[in-house]
Amino acid sequence: MGGVAGSSGNHRSSGWDNGQERMTGLQVFGLIVLPLLTVVCSGVVSAIVTYKLNASKQEQAFRRDKLEVFYVAVHAFCTNLATRGLRYLPVMRQEISYNAALDMEIESAKEGWGRDAGQKATMLVTIYFCDLQPALDELFRVRNDMNAVLEEHKAWYKKGNTDGMRFVEPLMKQLARLDVVEHRFDDLIKEQAAKIG
Repeated sequence: MGGVAGSSGNHRSSGWDNGQERMTGLQVFGLIVLPLLTVVCSGVVSAIVTYKLNASKQEQAFRRDKLEVFYVAVHAFCTNLATRGLRYLPVMRQEISYNAALDMEIESAKEGWGRDAGQKATMLVTIYFCDLQPALDELFRVRNDMNAVLEEHKAWYKKGNTDGMRFVEPLMKQLARLDVVEHRFDDLIKEQAAKIG
């Protein structure tokens, strides 16, 4: 009898009764499962944060690329517009014929550089950089005003009036406006780049 009682006492002293068994289960949960869950959850959170940061960096790179394309388009448009205006100054001053200026314009058009710059700039502003629309509108007003001077000179020239000095000052005024607008775009584009990050 003593042996059975001793083994029964050993069982109780080893801590395997129901109350202590639950305690051990909670301890196992606290020591193994909880840290494991913490590691898994932190890994998921880390993956989500990394994904969002990468997506944000990709968005920044994408918008910066679009801004660079916009910069090139605006400057190509301005260069083409200025070149067109400057091409007709010698005609106005009676240094070359109107046909000679037209031939230069045709040759320039064959190269095709910056031909679609205005459309590209418009598309980029409409889709990505809406707050630049007023500046783009101003650029197009300069283009329209310059074209009006050139059209008026053309009509004058077609009537046999080769002296176009009266158109030099209005054309120079539009070229100066174009220069101001183009430089304003440089500042606006820098501001956009700073917003993008």
